[in-house]
Amino acid sequence: MPSTLSFLRRFSNVPVIMLTSCAEEDQNVRGLTLGADPLATATSVVSFLAGRPRAAFLVRKEAKTHGTGNAIEGNLAADARALVVEDVCTSGESALRAVAAARARGARVEHAWCVVDRKAGGREALAAAGVALTSCLDVDTLLAATPEGRALPR
Repeated sequence: MPSTLSFLRRFSNVPVIMLTSCAEEDQNVRGLTLGADPLATATSVVSFLAGRPRAAFLVRKEAKTHGTGNAIEGNLAADARALVVEDVCTSGESALRAVAAARARGARVEHAWCVVDRKAGGREALAAAGVALTSCLDVDTLLAATPEGRALPR
């Protein structure tokens, strides 16, 4: 078990890494709910503590059919620069839906960030939409760092 704990410790500062990856002009962080919720929230909290506040907003998979009926909840002003975040980027579909929703509200989205890039076409799909993807690590690096190594199924 010690090797698993050391593996987890290597990635415990993800919100700090995300904050340092944010461009000065990025004002908001968010991705599609649910995977991006803890990342965007933690990054927002860390950004306030570091004196570089970045507001978080939530992009729903579908607009609510009751209440406000919004697809986006939270602080996203028109013409704001937003960074889309994800836990894992596979095809890029979730990130692209978040990008489209934010752009529909008038936000400028040019960058996305993820913890793990599965190298399954997401980076290319985002690039085709004018969004550059930064990842903390890719799937090969992640699997190589696990105690089981490449024996884990992809």
